[in-house]
Amino acid sequence: MCTVGDCTETPGGGASSPITTRPLSLLISFLAILIATYLFQRKRYQLPLPPGPRGLPILGNIFQLASKYHWLQQQEWTKKYGPIFKIRFGSHTIIVLGTYKAARDLLDRRAKIYSDRPDLVVCGKHISRGYRTLLMRGEMWNAHHRLQATILSPKMSQKYKPVQDLESKHMIHALLKKPDDFARQFHRYSASLVFSLGYGKRLVTAHEKELRAIDLIMRNFTEAGAVGRWWVDLFPILDLLPECLAEWKRVGLKFHQIECELHLANMREALEEKGWNWAKVYKNSPLSQGMSELEISYDAGILYEAASDTTTIALEVFILAMVKFPHVARRAQEELDRVVGESRLPGWQDQASLPYIQKVIKETLRWRPVAVNAFYHAVTEDDEYLGYRIPKGSWIVGNVWGIHMDPEVYPNPNDYNPDRYDDETLGYLSFGFGRRACTGRHIAKNSLYITISRMLWAYDIGPNIRPDGAEVPVDDMAFTNGFLSRPVPFECSIKPRNQNRAEVIEREWAETDKDLHSLMTAESFA
Repeated sequence: MCTVGDCTETPGGGASSPITTRPLSLLISFLAILIATYLFQRKRYQLPLPPGPRGLPILGNIFQLASKYHWLQQQEWTKKYGPIFKIRFGSHTIIVLGTYKAARDLLDRRAKIYSDRPDLVVCGKHISRGYRTLLMRGEMWNAHHRLQATILSPKMSQKYKPVQDLESKHMIHALLKKPDDFARQFHRYSASLVFSLGYGKRLVTAHEKELRAIDLIMRNFTEAGAVGRWWVDLFPILDLLPECLAEWKRVGLKFHQIECELHLANMREALEEKGWNWAKVYKNSPLSQGMSELEISYDAGILYEAASDTTTIALEVFILAMVKFPHVARRAQEELDRVVGESRLPGWQDQASLPYIQKVIKETLRWRPVAVNAFYHAVTEDDEYLGYRIPKGSWIVGNVWGIHMDPEVYPNPNDYNPDRYDDETLGYLSFGFGRRACTGRHIAKNSLYITISRMLWAYDIGPNIRPDGAEVPVDDMAFTNGFLSRPVPFECSIKPRNQNRAEVIEREWAETDKDLHSLMTAESFA
């Protein structure tokens, strides 16, 4: 006799114990999962790759990728093939995301598997030797990213405003003396800000040796990383060649030694400075324990490299936009005059009361993005999107230019129109995607606010006028070709709006505390 719960009747009248049936149930369940997984993976593998342009045998689309203004070609391919398409770069498959939705869906919402980096032979292996945070992968990237977060968080970024105030007043005053030298003054501002924070020393002129050194490193990296520059980036197996047959190894070693010497020298000098700086934070952080001196110096150096160019280019784009769209400048000046008045420069206390200036900043970043293509991501698992297969290891890139020129998201996209941001849900992708988004974006946004608001308050910006009264033409599509794309040199007019404002600039600069160490005490950043 059995009671409920003690046994189970079987069709044959006997009883079977749960102890004997459980392994069988588990085995069946396990086999079912295996079969389902196999069928799912088989189905996914049978999915087609995204469509794309025909390339050359073996080489793929290398010559199209290396062409001038390749981002315009990618924009045309998006129109032809849709939001996701495939191109070949030698032995590599590159998946290009051409719409805002596709980029967000994969690089943001599926960031867990889309946040890796490709293994770039020349830039990653031979120049950076694994030290450049931008190119790091896996746990090494996680460790260095956590270290950067200690100085680049939104909260910490607010504490850098006194230094940005100083450097922006310096820049505004320099424009009063040499308005035609605006690009060089923007570069000095950007580099000096980050050098001050990173190493505790200002770059007072636009001709400092530290500026020349960082310019050399950026030229080296841009040259070495140019699409199609090295066959080994198309076919990594070539890296097995001996150094005597592999020029990229010799070039990489030379460039790496230049970087090492600069970053180590800057950090060692920074550790001897009186005030607070990033180098000291990095060196003394528990997060850097176990890291070599060179690793730590690279972390500070890479921030200096990145910021010295990106903010500079954004400010050049802003000037270009004001020359081409003077009505935007006039409207921004009306807001500044109403909120700030004429007796002082705009400051941080005005930021929340200048919504149109905030829209101008957003539109500057959208209209002509500094990085026309976001840096390559890599996918760590096979994936599927819109019915297409995305193989593990594929390089993934968002065509930021094409996305920002999508009329479905940004009507009349080639117009510089800050009012489009009346829609507060409208975004832009200038700082990258997902876990790989620019860690310095909070500092960058503050820099753009304080410099752009002060330039518009102080100066009328417009085209240069020839002796015959005609405007000097400016081409707003003439940009350099590279990972960072900047306007080719152009002429413009930057003049004080009136004599009173010129006097305010002189007075405020004369009264500004220029002692960096008094602005950057350990107590200020506690």
